[in-house]
Amino acid sequence: PIERVTGFDTPYPHALEWEYFPTPPRIVKAMRRAMEA
Repeated sequence: PIERVTGFDTPYPHALEWEYFPTPPRIVKAMRRAMEA
């Protein structure tokens, strides 16, 4: 199955830019969900 792991689809302040990007734990979690399906 395909899963999209990207930044959120909302405008964000540039001061918080890195909070909106996918983090390594979020990417790993998505990979595990894909492998379990």
